[in-house]
Amino acid sequence: MINITLLVLGMGVLFVLSALIYWGAVEAKREQANKLAMFGVNSKAIVTKKIRETGLKGSVFYYVDYQFNVIEADGKSKSYTAVQRVGLGMYQLLAEDMEVTIRYIPDEPTATARLSGLYADETRERQFILSGMAWFIIPGIMLVVLIASSQT
Repeated sequence: MINITLLVLGMGVLFVLSALIYWGAVEAKREQANKLAMFGVNSKAIVTKKIRETGLKGSVFYYVDYQFNVIEADGKSKSYTAVQRVGLGMYQLLAEDMEVTIRYIPDEPTATARLSGLYADETRERQFILSGMAWFIIPGIMLVVLIASSQT
């Protein structure tokens, strides 16, 4: 027979680890968003490609590629390309060769570029939070069930 105490303890550890990992990742995302808000620069970009991918079990993901120019420290313009996951509504709204507003951090333009203003889309962030919550909630539910079953 399985030792219920060890099982509950193991689930408790899993629950705490899941919470810590999730909290750390959320804090990193929040810090990145704050950095973009404080130090970011607005610019214009051109949508160069729209991508629709079908994932496992038929889930659909939408992405847009866009190109933008940055004036470097030497005064020369350099072209960058970024890709961003967007929701269906934004995917339908945007068209190739369309001008959009973006925001990026000058020291790392490709890594930080995000659609902004009327084109802001936080699908990636919302999906991250929802999927992270699953890893946090599922062990919690399992822990509660195990504790309840050990009481009977």
